[in-house]
Amino acid sequence: MAKLTKEANRLYLKLTKKEREQLTSIRDKDEKAYRRERAAALLKIGEGQSPHEVAKKGLLKERDPDTTYSWVLNFVKTGIKGLTHKPRRKQKRVTNKQLNELRRTLILKTPFDYGYPRSRWSLKILSQLLEYLSDYSQAGIWYLLRRLRFSYKRAREWQRSVDKAKRYKIRRIRGCLGYARRFPQQVAFLMLDEFCYYRQPKLAQAFWPMGRRYQPPAIRHCGSNTRSRIVGALNGISGKLSYQLASSITVRVFSEFLTKLAFEYSRYSKIYIVLDNWPTVHRHPTVLALMQQLGITPLFLPIYSPESNPIEILWHALTDEVLNLHRDSSCWTTLKQKVNNWLSLFTKPSQSILKRVGLFAAPRPFSRRAIGCNTDEHWAIGYH
Repeated sequence: MAKLTKEANRLYLKLTKKEREQLTSIRDKDEKAYRRERAAALLKIGEGQSPHEVAKKGLLKERDPDTTYSWVLNFVKTGIKGLTHKPRRKQKRVTNKQLNELRRTLILKTPFDYGYPRSRWSLKILSQLLEYLSDYSQAGIWYLLRRLRFSYKRAREWQRSVDKAKRYKIRRIRGCLGYARRFPQQVAFLMLDEFCYYRQPKLAQAFWPMGRRYQPPAIRHCGSNTRSRIVGALNGISGKLSYQLASSITVRVFSEFLTKLAFEYSRYSKIYIVLDNWPTVHRHPTVLALMQQLGITPLFLPIYSPESNPIEILWHALTDEVLNLHRDSSCWTTLKQKVNNWLSLFTKPSQSILKRVGLFAAPRPFSRRAIGCNTDEHWAIGYH
């Protein structure tokens, strides 16, 4: 039986006379080229050459040293049988019905539903659970998921809206947007929202030297994590942004901003403003009365549906370009000035910002039904 010894940080293979004869016969007479190559390598290693030397210079084709080491280990463990490839397992073809079942399982179920103590799926659990995947390796299951256009991706926060009138509210907002596109000189369509940012930087990815020891630093200030807020309104037709900075958004601050918007769009006969259901500010009786006095028509979003407001994408862009990994935590005034400078880039009409938030689309024929209660789905033009 072959023996593998290690002396002075080097492996030595000791072959018996019978093994040497068998390897010589395989090297000279075997019908498979890969077995002849492996036998020749083992004979040279048995004569005293190192596996690394044989891999680099001792064969007809240069091999990776790890490959020759694996040949030696397999030979020592299983003998002559270790020179032969293991027969591949025959995989059963997955039918379209089984693929649909796999898709539904991944989306609608969790491992907890099948008795596994995990909340997320893994390739190993899928192989154990689904009989038609038992013959697949984990790499094979991964390629199968790739065929289904599945990938391992980061989740996003989501909450189901409990608003029973959600579809009506969304259709009405779409209808008002179409109305404003039809009469851009008479109707203003604004999307309003508030945004909060802090003194300390947010964690994010950045280019940095490789290695676990080196990571981009989020440099924090030893003081308190001061907060500031922004209230902004994006024109859904021209792409102009109106905003106001404040330490907090109160009824007084919000009323001042509405008055500023009404003056800015005073030449329009109709002003629509899309906003969420903030009860202490947006739905405050004083604010509602002021809107009516200024001629502003509020379009309230469905409850728990902030993603329905495209201006949220602008706040994500502000976070990504200015607030992530910023280095101004020691100077709060400088950070606020940079935020103000970034927002001021969008204070002039621009179609590029509409493309950025997904609102750039050609107008469709106008219909007065879009403004009333009986709205149709055909008013879904460029609106999320």
